[in-house]
Amino acid sequence: MAPRDAGATLVEMLVVLAIVAVASGATVLAMARSANDGDLDAEARRMAVQLTAAADEAMTSGRAQTLEWDAAGYRLRPTDAFSSQGRQDRLAARHQLPRGMRLSGETQAPRIDADGTGGAFSLHLALADHVAEVRFDGLQGLTGGVSR
Repeated sequence: MAPRDAGATLVEMLVVLAIVAVASGATVLAMARSANDGDLDAEARRMAVQLTAAADEAMTSGRAQTLEWDAAGYRLRPTDAFSSQGRQDRLAARHQLPRGMRLSGETQAPRIDADGTGGAFSLHLALADHVAEVRFDGLQGLTGGVSR
């Protein structure tokens, strides 16, 4: 008779395959979560840069800006008829948030004044169970990072 310890049994092979499958699944889920965090963080940074650009535009032109937003997107709108031309096109275009991402906050249509007195406000971007805060201090947009 041949010795029994010459190789692996079918049960041992199935156990190893099950362990590899569980480890692979955990890795894929972790990668999906980090991709969501990256998308959310990038969108928060984009919004903070747009708010800073709107404050710069308000200071250089002397015309205030208003942030119009809803759950699906936002745009920065000049508060008077004269500033809706020329350099404003990039800021005035509505930005649609990526699918599944939502915007929320306490302040509806906050104003960005030329002298920074429009007031501070914060908004929250959410994707699944992750949230990123975007703050505006009157002069610049800031992000608070992604949290759960």
